[in-house]
Amino acid sequence: MLLEKYIEKYINENLKIKDISDIDSIIAKLDSSCKALFKSLSDTGDEKYYNHYAFGYLDNVAYRNEPKLEEIGEGAFRRVYAIPGEEWVLKLSMSSEGSKINKEEIEISQGKHGLGARDIFINIYDYDRFSSIPAWVVCQKVYPLEDNMDMEILKKVFPTFWNIIKNEDDVHKTTELHFVNMISSTLNMFGYYLSRSKSPEVAFYRAADGVSELIDFDDVVFYEDFKRLGSAYSYIRSSDMHAGNFGLTTMQNPGPESIVILDFDADSHI
Repeated sequence: MLLEKYIEKYINENLKIKDISDIDSIIAKLDSSCKALFKSLSDTGDEKYYNHYAFGYLDNVAYRNEPKLEEIGEGAFRRVYAIPGEEWVLKLSMSSEGSKINKEEIEISQGKHGLGARDIFINIYDYDRFSSIPAWVVCQKVYPLEDNMDMEILKKVFPTFWNIIKNEDDVHKTTELHFVNMISSTLNMFGYYLSRSKSPEVAFYRAADGVSELIDFDDVVFYEDFKRLGSAYSYIRSSDMHAGNFGLTTMQNPGPESIVILDFDADSHI
């Protein structure tokens, strides 16, 4: 049973039993709707239009679900839903482009772009199996940094970034927004320098050096935040690391292990 599969696989990932039950329920409804759509199109030989019609069917499932799924975000190609208080979200593609993004996320979560990237990426709990480019995914909920800027949390989660800045009165140490921008800028350039250096530590230092005045390289302590990010960047990179593209898996006592990257350039290997 789906419920037993989730309990076995995710019992250690802080999902409540109610979360798992609701995931099981919504997936059954999504599968049923997709199956009906696929059969209808297959009967007329129009399977190629699956992703064109899927959003209307699936959006209706989300709207009619009990408890109701609330829309919490919308991008150019996907819409995101959640049940308040639960630690998972449903992402629906609104076009084939959205489905392609779903497919990339599934591949990253399965380790097809390196284990480091997989380990710092969201957990995918299940996805649409009626199409080669899935119309929906159910995945781990993430709290974007742009919505949760608290300096005490940021210092704890990103100790390497914090301690590499030389001056205590540096604007990147006195204002949350500037510190997050420093993190974003460093990560954007990290992949660039990593492709030109044999040392991840040197690449990271060079990436941060253009943002703030840094302590001497020999004095830098590379903490767990750097180790996780360096491992993630060992195969693929991200070149669009604005504060909405990375976040935390929890706001309850978060640390470097809570960091999640939401947007990798899956076609851009280092």
